[in-house]
Amino acid sequence: MLSYRRKKPFAMSTSSIKSCEIDEDYYSRQFYAVGSAAMSNLTNAHVLVAATSTLGIEIAKNIILCGVKSVLINVDDSNQVEIAHKKLLKLNDYVHVTWASEIVNEEFLEKTKVCVLTNATFDDQIKIGDYCHKYGIKFINANTKDFLRFLSRQIFCDFGENFTAYDTNGEDPLTQVISDINYNEEDTFKINDKRIFDIYEIGGIVTQVKKSEVINFRSFSDSILNPEMLCFDFAKMSNAANLHLLFQLNKRWIELFSKTCQGDLCAIQTVIGGISSREIIKAITGNFTPIKQFLYFDAIECLPENMSQSNLSLSTRKSRYYSQEIVFGEDFQEKLERSKYFLKIKSKVAAEVIKIINSDITINDYVENFGLKTEEIYNDHFFESLHGIIDTSNNRKTHQYIDNRCVYYRKPLVYSGTLAVKANTQVIIPFLTECYSSTDDSTNTLVPLDCIANWPFVIDHTVV
Repeated sequence: MLSYRRKKPFAMSTSSIKSCEIDEDYYSRQFYAVGSAAMSNLTNAHVLVAATSTLGIEIAKNIILCGVKSVLINVDDSNQVEIAHKKLLKLNDYVHVTWASEIVNEEFLEKTKVCVLTNATFDDQIKIGDYCHKYGIKFINANTKDFLRFLSRQIFCDFGENFTAYDTNGEDPLTQVISDINYNEEDTFKINDKRIFDIYEIGGIVTQVKKSEVINFRSFSDSILNPEMLCFDFAKMSNAANLHLLFQLNKRWIELFSKTCQGDLCAIQTVIGGISSREIIKAITGNFTPIKQFLYFDAIECLPENMSQSNLSLSTRKSRYYSQEIVFGEDFQEKLERSKYFLKIKSKVAAEVIKIINSDITINDYVENFGLKTEEIYNDHFFESLHGIIDTSNNRKTHQYIDNRCVYYRKPLVYSGTLAVKANTQVIIPFLTECYSSTDDSTNTLVPLDCIANWPFVIDHTVV
């Protein structure tokens, strides 16, 4: 008998749902990114999230926004439900959201396409993982508790045997103009039987036929003994193996763990929540290659190099930043609270929501565009008062202009951008890294669809 017991039972609550037909206007940006077949699979999928922490709530938020048919959130803290309940229900009227604190057993799992476990005990990870593998339920285990909690995370995926990835990379099929056909054996690529064609004369286009890939996954219990790990950072290739062995081979990590294991960082919860949510979409749709099978993420370099000798001031106060102060110390938090950054986003509403989330933050709204015409607003006084800039705009000209301003005023710049399912980030620090405009390694001339639809600023955006 399978059981995964919760501690505090409370009443279940559900959201109302609209028609099950796909609203292409509502999901327009996602529709273009994953395709109609994937959206159809998503809107018919049932997902179970065992949300024992903020990580589980983060994952639930993401997949509700993606538009699955239903999400069952299994929690053990009624206070957590009271806080998150109303906000999650308002995210997407097309998704049926259910809360429960009952035992996770066969009755829960048999209706589920994907089971996501967060911060469960090791015994429950084995039990639930093996059950899902046996009965063909896609299983994702996201862990921020048992290992190096402060700046490291673990994700495990088991999508069963003979899982088919229909599109392994999400790229458009390659097309080429035919210049000649070689009838010898040595070809650039092969055609099944060229003898059925007449002698080539002129013209023609060849289009790549993308092949699916069948992937076999092992259960969680088998993978613990014989792990397959995806390298997250090639500069730290040995870290994943050490993390998997619970740091028995690395005395420095044991020391770091003992100093900061009770800490928790929202930023890293967001990273792992986002990656886990993407794996859920892969499990449901078969789009893109899933993680096979462990992924370990760490950001240990954020800590002082000589932490054992550093004068890190441990947290002595209970505040909303307590778990962050445990990792970095009170001095760091006080310095962070004095920092002033300019965040370039596209929504005045978002600024208002930030004020609601954290009333400690002072926010000044600017609706004027960034550029030569507004340098009277974004003048010397404006830049000299900043500690740095975060740029999330969707066009290269704006990036270059902001980069030039940051170089001139010697300000750090964090650039982040997206294009469909792709994303990139660049951190630019004066006198330490190259600037954004130093290189142009982008060969993609596509324009983001959200820019075309909502913020067209050149004539190219009106021709699709």
